[in-house]
Amino acid sequence: RHRLALRQAGYGGLVLWVLVSWGYGFWVLFDTYALSYPKEQRIPARIALIAPTNDALSLAAPLPLQIGSASTVTADGNRRHALAPVSNPNTLWWAEISYRFRTGDQESRLQTAVVLPGQTRILGEFGLALNSGSSSLSIESTTWKRIDPSITLPAEYEAYKAERFPVTLDTPTYTSDLSLSSTTLGKSSFTLRNPSGFTYRNVEILTLLYRDGTVVGAQKLLVPLLSAGSMQTIEQIWPEAPTGIDRVEVQPFVNILDPQTFVRPL
Repeated sequence: RHRLALRQAGYGGLVLWVLVSWGYGFWVLFDTYALSYPKEQRIPARIALIAPTNDALSLAAPLPLQIGSASTVTADGNRRHALAPVSNPNTLWWAEISYRFRTGDQESRLQTAVVLPGQTRILGEFGLALNSGSSSLSIESTTWKRIDPSITLPAEYEAYKAERFPVTLDTPTYTSDLSLSSTTLGKSSFTLRNPSGFTYRNVEILTLLYRDGTVVGAQKLLVPLLSAGSMQTIEQIWPEAPTGIDRVEVQPFVNILDPQTFVRPL
């Protein structure tokens, strides 16, 4: 009796296992071809709709910097200054770059600079003992950074720039008749005015002297601190004392997109 009961239980278990296995197999086939397959067929189409295309990525990427022709300006003795303009054509991207100047087989030290959206900066290396020949500016690396995402239009960035750096300067002057110990020197002067409530660290000042549209003198200096509401008169001495100067250009610069530029009030 017990053997018969065990045999019947075994047959019943075997039949149940077969039914479950076949039932599971039929369910997998039904789910694969009747239920899931149509959904999976639509997945590539959905990915194609939401994935950015190469064209869209190209449009969103920043345009490359534009490098102008380099020039050299004679300094005192046998030294020269190398200068070159760099333009950022992007309205919502700014660049951190490393660069150097090359003249023949000579090259200057590696420097870093920032070029803000829509800005043209004149980069320079000063007091180089360069061989004769034409110089060129070589940008060794470029790191692009998107400006604050809340600023989405060029006009908004322009308003931001005007608010963050409203520094002005009086018309700069230059004279080449300064006499010191029977030596004739040149002297330029201008006044920086900061009407804003911001105090700035490390304001870069580039001064260029022009004669007949050509740069014949260049100097760069750093103002460590430009306080809010302040006015600073700056005088520069030019040992080479170039003559015939018909225009003086002064370019102040701070990185208004770097929070470290601004001194927080105590």
